[in-house]
Amino acid sequence: GLLVVAASGSAAGPGGFGSLANRGPGGGSPGNFAGYPQSFPGGASYCGVGGKGGNASGPGAPGGVVYGGPTLHPLVGGSAGGDYSYYGDQPGGSGGGALEIVSATSISVGASGAIHAGGGGQTGGGGSGGAILLEAPAVAIHGHLVANGGGGGAAAIGGNATANDQPAPGYAGSGGNGSAASAVNGSDGTTGDGGPPGSGGGGAGRIRINTASGR
Repeated sequence: GLLVVAASGSAAGPGGFGSLANRGPGGGSPGNFAGYPQSFPGGASYCGVGGKGGNASGPGAPGGVVYGGPTLHPLVGGSAGGDYSYYGDQPGGSGGGALEIVSATSISVGASGAIHAGGGGQTGGGGSGGAILLEAPAVAIHGHLVANGGGGGAAAIGGNATANDQPAPGYAGSGGNGSAASAVNGSDGTTGDGGPPGSGGGGAGRIRINTASGR
């Protein structure tokens, strides 16, 4: 089965950060704002760095700052991508949620199973992936544990993070892809191909497995 604590668009996953009220500690920089007046927003960071926003001229709005630590204590979710006001108040994608599963015996994720804590995609920067913490004497993973970043938007919405090793797509032509597989950082937005620049994709979240061997 699929256990989901992922963000969807501007709706944060449980324990993640939303885009308009509080972008979180790794929130992406807003676009069309002081310092980056010609830039679309940056993607959110967590373990991986969010991509910077594409810009018509001048500096691109950077992704957020990396935060948290490998132990996942305290356990917190992903952050939201930057928003912008180029077409009105456009939000970034929200952060993936935070999930801890503890067992006195064992935890197993089957070959067709997945735990999904990915970030959301919106017209602004992509949200960062959230956090997954598994603790048991024995842990067997045959499926997927994923905390990928969401795709960056532009004139339309970037994709939500996927529950596999494929990156969330940025808006076609200019939005940065979200992190996935070995790419822990979100992709930068580009200046566009005859259209508006795009926002940066979201960075990867954090996953930890603690077993009796001390991992």
